[in-house]
Amino acid sequence: MKKLLFLIFPVILVFLAVACNNSGNRSDDKKRADTATTPPADTVGMEISETIAPDNTVAPAALAKKAPTASFEYFVPKATAPAAGWPVIFTFDPHARGSYVINKYKNLAEEFGFVLVASNRSRNGQAMSEGLSIYQQMLREIQPLARIDMQRIVAMGFSGGARVAVATGLQQPEIVAVIGAGAGFPELQEKPKADFYYVGMAGYEDFNLNELINNDRFLTRNGFNNQLIIFEGDHNWPPADVMREAFYAISLKEIREGDEAFIKKATDFYQKKIDDQLGNSQYFDAAETAQRAIAIFDEKRDVADFKKQLATLRANAAYKDQLGRMVRSLEKEIGMQNKFLQAFTEKDIDWWKKEIGDLKQSSDDVYTRRLHNRLLGFNGLLSYMFARQAVDENNLVQAEKIIDIYRTLEPLNPEHAYLEAIVKMKQNQPQLAIEYLQQARILGFSDLERLSTDPVFEPLHTRADYRDLLRE
Repeated sequence: MKKLLFLIFPVILVFLAVACNNSGNRSDDKKRADTATTPPADTVGMEISETIAPDNTVAPAALAKKAPTASFEYFVPKATAPAAGWPVIFTFDPHARGSYVINKYKNLAEEFGFVLVASNRSRNGQAMSEGLSIYQQMLREIQPLARIDMQRIVAMGFSGGARVAVATGLQQPEIVAVIGAGAGFPELQEKPKADFYYVGMAGYEDFNLNELINNDRFLTRNGFNNQLIIFEGDHNWPPADVMREAFYAISLKEIREGDEAFIKKATDFYQKKIDDQLGNSQYFDAAETAQRAIAIFDEKRDVADFKKQLATLRANAAYKDQLGRMVRSLEKEIGMQNKFLQAFTEKDIDWWKKEIGDLKQSSDDVYTRRLHNRLLGFNGLLSYMFARQAVDENNLVQAEKIIDIYRTLEPLNPEHAYLEAIVKMKQNQPQLAIEYLQQARILGFSDLERLSTDPVFEPLHTRADYRDLLRE
């Protein structure tokens, strides 16, 4: 997004960059009914069903498989492998859910001809060096299982996993492209010394949207080969129909150069997307799509039509209005983030309940709704981080206050109940701890490895009701 000019609070950006990479096991799935944005929480929610544009030339996708070591899931297209082997995408989910990622994108992998490899070990809170080690293990172990093209390797991740994908791309020269959703590059001070193509992705309701926009501007200003796709969604893996554009982009740039039939198909895809956006009066989105198409197809085919459409759109009063409203919304967000950041220490729960209630009020204005949902996600992430910190520091009074804020923000998120159980153990109230853990399980808590190894719950290991919690 080249025209969005606004200031960013560096402290907040650094805080969120650290938070998304070290937020324990909060899940990024939609888990609550009363708000549209979900920051990371520790649950695996049900995948939202989505419609993928039919492609009658592609057979139904093959079944996903698990590696012999169970360290990753993988998918191989049904078709005969190219002579050089399949291009491959290594993926990093922030909660080690390999099967989730495979099931979400295997139809796209079938359509575009990618082997898809998804880690069962990557998760938030790991050092970047551990993420690199996970990638290297997957690279070794996939080779006997599928014929892959070592010259066409892509890394892809979401949230903390996006940072792992980027960090891996920065260190592994064989990686030709990176797709990063919901988080940008690790703290950028200068142009990255790497030669991969980068596609950033963020939802309009993603609390990291500001970061991704500024990440894109920095990379573009420094001549990096990159794109940014903003879609209607929150802090989550993009829907498959949105991810399709990213698959087109990396294929055109690094995988299927010179494939005229594919280039024609991709041109039609971009034009249809622009037409659909114009049909919905999304002038800003249509202009952004046209701009991405120009960058993608330049030197591959004549882009005069896309350039003409872009010039016409940018002269349109509706485009200027939508751009202006978006910029003002993002500028306002910075001030409100700073207000909430200070409020965790300065304001009581009654103040928070009123503010949260205001943010959850429905609005007919799409920019206000997106802003409020980004702020709900922002506060959800901060409440988890501050509650976790207070628990670790045995500041239990502060921990319970912030957990109460967290519960008000996200009543259906099991993480607040899990944190409350830790507090009760530290207060020597094991029965209450069990009851909060039972509540967490009812709400969807599923990280049984974390529950079984958390040292704070060791005194409960002999109890039958604790062992019941560890059953799938």
